[in-house]
Amino acid sequence: DAVAAICHRCPSLRVVELPDGANATSTIPTDSVSMCPQLRSVTFGRQTKDLDRGALCGYSRLRGVAIPDGITSLPRGFLDHAPAMAALDLIGTRLRTIADFSCQELGIERLSLPATLVSLESGAFSNCTRLLDVKFADPSALAEVGMRVF
Repeated sequence: DAVAAICHRCPSLRVVELPDGANATSTIPTDSVSMCPQLRSVTFGRQTKDLDRGALCGYSRLRGVAIPDGITSLPRGFLDHAPAMAALDLIGTRLRTIADFSCQELGIERLSLPATLVSLESGAFSNCTRLLDVKFADPSALAEVGMRVF
């Protein structure tokens, strides 16, 4: 169910859309989409259940990521260095945990977090220096908030 690598060093790749159905992938392993400097958008298939550490890293032009319903946690190093990403809307997701240092150095100005979020770990959105607006769908659901989350 896991893919070894979706794309590695694809200099012209702009969009990744993972399929649903018989050819769907349930696990996105470490560095499965890596070193693609033109990548702008990633959409995971609905059957995707697990994202490994560093699944997406170092995409200066990445503007959007669609997280499917099956994903309940974002791992450490999931999304790192995406200065072109202006907003991250996770409201429609079922995320329960955003791990420590999960989403670093993003260009986001707006961040929307889902009502299902229970744990927001230390440094989850560290070095997002343009961040101006954070919206929690249900802040009372948060049971754990780490240090220096933003």
